[in-house]
Amino acid sequence: DKLNLSWQGKDSLREPERNIRLGVAYIKYLKANFKNDIHKTLLAYNWGPGNVNKHVHKAPQESQKYSKKIRNLTGKFEQDFKNKKEKFLYRTLTI
Repeated sequence: DKLNLSWQGKDSLREPERNIRLGVAYIKYLKANFKNDIHKTLLAYNWGPGNVNKHVHKAPQESQKYSKKIRNLTGKFEQDFKNKKEKFLYRTLTI
C-alpha cells in the first residue's frame, strides 16, 4: 500500500521493477526497525525479523554467512565507486 502497488498475485513478483521496488522498501523498513544496524537488518531479511528479535545470537550459520557476504560486497562496491569517481574527477579536472 505504501508504494501504491496493487497485489496482482505472487507471479507479479517475477516482474523486475516490482520485485526491486518491493525488496528495497522491505530493506528500508527492516533497517528502520533495527535502528540502522546493518547486520541485524540483513539477518532479518534472510531469516525473518521475528527470529532476529527473539534469537539474534542464535542465527543459523547460513544467515550469518549471508549477512557477512552482503556487507563485504557492499564495502567492495563502495570502494570501487570511490575509485572510479576519483578517476573521473581527475580526468575532468586535467582536461
